[in-house]
Amino acid sequence: MMSASSLSRPPATRVVVAEDEDDVRRLLEFNLTSAGFEVVGLDTGGAVAETAAREDAALLVLDRLLPDGDGIAVCAEIRRDERLKDLGILLLTALGSEADRVAGLAAGADDYVVKPFSVREVVARVRILASAVEARRKARHVDVSEARVFRWRDVVVDVLRHRVLAAGVEIELRPFEFVLLLTFLEAPDQVWSREALIAKLWNGEVATSRRTIDVHVRRLRERLGPFGEVVETVHGVGYRLRPE
Repeated sequence: MMSASSLSRPPATRVVVAEDEDDVRRLLEFNLTSAGFEVVGLDTGGAVAETAAREDAALLVLDRLLPDGDGIAVCAEIRRDERLKDLGILLLTALGSEADRVAGLAAGADDYVVKPFSVREVVARVRILASAVEARRKARHVDVSEARVFRWRDVVVDVLRHRVLAAGVEIELRPFEFVLLLTFLEAPDQVWSREALIAKLWNGEVATSRRTIDVHVRRLRERLGPFGEVVETVHGVGYRLRPE
């Protein structure tokens, strides 16, 4: 299981930073390197996908507004690339409206930070997301005999292998979506407030918008298709596992 402590451990992994402002990019490169990451810096978006694939990166820190294109378009391109299906994406955006943040998450970003940002917050979010991605990579090599499974109707979650099956069909979930689904399955009688889910996903290290949780839940429901009703909205409170 992906515990809070495992999410907080910085993995020895590679991060691509795509940011056209030299000072900002260098600042991120320095601080991420100091935090134990290997960092590859880019100042445009055109080579992001190829660089991430070539470098076997676990995470991309992507500026929303790049000189050669929109970061959201780059994000959408990456999500169509089979080589990069496990790549975590943290979006940096100077567009602070709720609609812009939601658009970034809807395009496939896993998380976002609004400029001007705290470098400490960026490093914390990178560490948490990269650890979740690394846990998924390692899960592909878990011994079959060690399986730990949760079920809800025809939805089956294999915790150790990070696999989700819906009526026998494997569903690809993003790391935070997987954690959300597992959270509901592990505590079937608990109603989770958005604040509690934020603390769960981000290990209590950073604050984020309550709307972010709504977007992640919406994407989880969409990916599960006819089984999206697994997550029930408790109006005025938050979410829970729908009783069988």
